[in-house]
Amino acid sequence: MNMRFVYIGIGTIYLFWLVYLFIHFRSLPETIPVHFNALGEVDGWGSRATIWFLPGIGLFTTLLVLFVPQYTKNMINYPVKITEENREKQYQLVLHFMIGLTFLILGLFIYINWITIQIALSGDAIVRSGIGVWIFVGLIFTWIAWYIARSHRLK
Repeated sequence: MNMRFVYIGIGTIYLFWLVYLFIHFRSLPETIPVHFNALGEVDGWGSRATIWFLPGIGLFTTLLVLFVPQYTKNMINYPVKITEENREKQYQLVLHFMIGLTFLILGLFIYINWITIQIALSGDAIVRSGIGVWIFVGLIFTWIAWYIARSHRLK
């Protein structure tokens, strides 16, 4: 797998995310939603500067998820027993899994930032399309299940 294209893709997404936030930051009110309950209702408010919290966590998570497995190849916890025969296939699969997970987590964070901005600008206290977070969570758990099943097939 050519990691260069992965880094360019994630970097491009991240750059567009930051540009979007910079464009909207000045128009945000001083207080914005910072937490939502399971129904999509705002149940926590904070300073507009908190809009930068998710991009910071997103950057840290991305760096951790993409770079650590490459430098700790022998320290990865696989769901199957690793042998000389399956070592490389399992390693390539875990890299593929981590890349997909990175995209899903960034997508979730971007969606949450977008919803936060929409609510802050509209004054509503409920996410009309709060199902989006649950869709991302479902996709993340589906991706995890796919990885576990695939790793068992490759053992």
